[in-house]
Amino acid sequence: MVLKLFTKWLRAIIRRIITEDSKHLELNVTQWHEYRLRWNLSRVEFSLDGVPVFETETSPKGPLGLVIWIDNQFAAFTPDGKIQAGTEENPVPAWMEIADLEIS
Repeated sequence: MVLKLFTKWLRAIIRRIITEDSKHLELNVTQWHEYRLRWNLSRVEFSLDGVPVFETETSPKGPLGLVIWIDNQFAAFTPDGKIQAGTEENPVPAWMEIADLEIS
């Protein structure tokens, strides 16, 4: 009980230091999609297949880097203070294909 209260308190403190924002998207990742990310110092806009699906004023300070990967590992520190890490089962082989990449 004490550990759960401590982790919830710690998560609230960390959230003040590390601003974050996110949105869960439901999509078939086995199909081709166009992802577009527009970033500037005051906002971030994310589009999926030409449709804006997420906008936020929470914007990381530059310079930014790009990392693209596929794996089955996860780590999470949820808003209620729960800490989770592990791997997800991958019943079939997985791969990622990138048809075109433009950074400007």
